[in-house]
Amino acid sequence: MSKHTPGPAYTLDPDTAPSDVVGILNAKGHVIAEARKGQETHIVACLNACEGLNPEAVPEVLLQLRTIAKRMQHNGSITIDADSLMGIEITEAIAKAEGKS
Repeated sequence: MSKHTPGPAYTLDPDTAPSDVVGILNAKGHVIAEARKGQETHIVACLNACEGLNPEAVPEVLLQLRTIAKRMQHNGSITIDADSLMGIEITEAIAKAEGKS
């Protein structure tokens, strides 16, 4: 398993704005990828949201969150108390990660 090296923050190349393909820049101003118009802001948002995360660890983190949420359930649902509020937030985060929210 290789060690993840965090990259710089990403932005759009203002020089490509009028075209159908937009350049995605790293913090040093180098074009590291291109995206079709309409997809560029989503791609930049995804890159920036993942900044500093080890992509190899994401599936394990999601698995552990599912395990925690399951252990916090009582009779199939999470009851409302201080620990359960955290369980609800974890359940919502899992749903969001799975594209279900």
